[in-house]
Amino acid sequence: MTYYTSQLYAGQAIKGKPFQELKEVYAILIINEKLFQHRKRYYSKICYRFEDGESFCTKQNILILELQKMTGMSTLELDSVDKWGLFFTAASNEAERDLLEQLKKTDEGINMASTLLERISQDEKERAVIFEREKILTDYYAGLAYAEQKGEKEGFKQGIEQGIEQGKQNVAAAMKVQGFPLEQICRLTGLGIEEVESL
Repeated sequence: MTYYTSQLYAGQAIKGKPFQELKEVYAILIINEKLFQHRKRYYSKICYRFEDGESFCTKQNILILELQKMTGMSTLELDSVDKWGLFFTAASNEAERDLLEQLKKTDEGINMASTLLERISQDEKERAVIFEREKILTDYYAGLAYAEQKGEKEGFKQGIEQGIEQGKQNVAAAMKVQGFPLEQICRLTGLGIEEVESL
């Protein structure tokens, strides 16, 4: 950790500048075991100090979070490090689902991380289906915006309306192939059920 912290610090572009312009660097280790057996604290911040404890340099920092030491904690009055530590321990443990839900309610960053984790944890096929559906909807709305913009620029109102209608039908057909429910296709495209069924 000291090696990587030093590499981060020394790797900054400093040529022609004073050393005071070097930025703070952090090496963060989140480990699922007890690294420092003699220390009770689960979170350690390590930096350069004199032998009497006075700070010498605060620009190189090592942060270590030992997850195995995080036991019996309540979500009440936790700081952000505590919450993230508990998130890492709860995210992969089915028995900790209640704790994970509490953390998501109290911290927006953890809520976002949990949503992303759930999303990337789905199997490959499901991810491909979700991606394809999102792509269809994105293309649909981008196509509408482009058609409207082009119509305004060139004054071809009737042609643009036909183009938009054709675009709706193309998107509806693609959504049908992907297994979207008919009601959802109608709601998103504005087409009638009979028209969608006939595609």
